[in-house]
Amino acid sequence: MKKWIYFIVPVIGLIAFLFVYFSHVEEAKKQDTIHQADLAKQTADDAAKKKDLEDRARADADRLASQRAADDAKKVADRVAEQAAEDKKVVDATNKALAECDKSTREIARLDTELAALRAAKDKANRELLDTSKQLELSRIARRTAELEVQRTTEIIARKASDAAMAKFVPPPAPAK
Repeated sequence: MKKWIYFIVPVIGLIAFLFVYFSHVEEAKKQDTIHQADLAKQTADDAAKKKDLEDRARADADRLASQRAADDAKKVADRVAEQAAEDKKVVDATNKALAECDKSTREIARLDTELAALRAAKDKANRELLDTSKQLELSRIARRTAELEVQRTTEIIARKASDAAMAKFVPPPAPAK
């Protein structure tokens, strides 16, 4: 009989378990349907909330995207306007520099012609000064030569006069006594 105890005790335990199991299966099914309904309701609520949040997020994203696009367009327009202003400044500065360059070039040309005229006048004045100095020296040389000639001629005349018979002094005759 001891062998049967090993078989009977588990069968009794199985019957007790099946009795308790089948009595709670109905209750578990009811709780499961309630839980499934709550879960479905909560899933539907979550889906609605998720859809609402997605709609809001999409609207915010669209709004932010349009705002970003407007800001980017404004930044691009500002950059273009700033670049245009800088380009205009550069063009104005370039035109001003070119005008000053032309003015300076004309002034340089005028001063070059004036300098050439002044150099020509200086060269002419230097030539006249040299010619005048040459004429002065030639006239001094001619005067000196003329003075020497006069002195030589005077000396020759004086020598001839002293050598001449008339030039010899004859004492007057003695007075008659």
